[in-house]
Amino acid sequence: MDDALEKKIIADLEDSGFGSEMRTIRTFLNRGWSAKGSPSFYDLDDDVTREFDVSTHRVAGRELGESGSVTVFTMLALAVRRSKRPWVVFGRRPEHEALLGEGWRNLTYWEHLPQLSDHIVWELDGPLHDIAWRGTAIHESFKKPQDRSAWYPAFVSACKAAEHVLNSESGGTGPHVVSIEDAKKEPGHFVYVRPVVVVDAPLVLAQIVEGNIVVEDIPWAPFQFDFRTRNYARGDYFVDVVTLPSLDAYVEQWEARQEALLDALVGLLTQ
Repeated sequence: MDDALEKKIIADLEDSGFGSEMRTIRTFLNRGWSAKGSPSFYDLDDDVTREFDVSTHRVAGRELGESGSVTVFTMLALAVRRSKRPWVVFGRRPEHEALLGEGWRNLTYWEHLPQLSDHIVWELDGPLHDIAWRGTAIHESFKKPQDRSAWYPAFVSACKAAEHVLNSESGGTGPHVVSIEDAKKEPGHFVYVRPVVVVDAPLVLAQIVEGNIVVEDIPWAPFQFDFRTRNYARGDYFVDVVTLPSLDAYVEQWEARQEALLDALVGLLTQ
């Protein structure tokens, strides 16, 4: 291959966003996660199969006695977007701190495990749960009025893909709950699915401070995304937006959350 063609192909991969997807996948693989590009999900609204950008998962488990075990699957459905425009995040602080908790409102399923106690529910919060605000919308700086928005379709794609992943794992049913004694006798597993948007562009938080607009660079932003259709009735999704350079640190936080949830489940079964 001559140098000119090689440079054109590389430039095309970068401009099309495939370079960003490749770097996203590589970040997960380098940390020992399973990851693949261009997986598919079934869009319930349009009755068609669609492609999304990246699917990834990590497994953590522990043996319990002779026959029992507990395994936690962390599964992320990612939309990856490359932009030449900064993404400006608008956020708000909830009226009550308790509203920051995610708990049961996350995409979860478990099988052959007991009913989860309240202290375990707190372990279901995502890795950005300590941030005291939640994003509500994004402005793509310098976007012309006639240009299509990129952030909203990315959020919708990630949420629909995450629902598909959860339904594939659960068979569309609720948790399979057993007693603690029965849970000790056979393998049990917990599935945690999260929609994530990775942006290869500056991410900026905009706030009003003493009547003035103040902006600052941020590595990530937790969103409470309102989305509902006839076929997607959940209505309330927790979506994390992460810049590509910050993705490795974000994934490391997911690993810590996964291990904390595993510890809590083991503690429940060995009490």
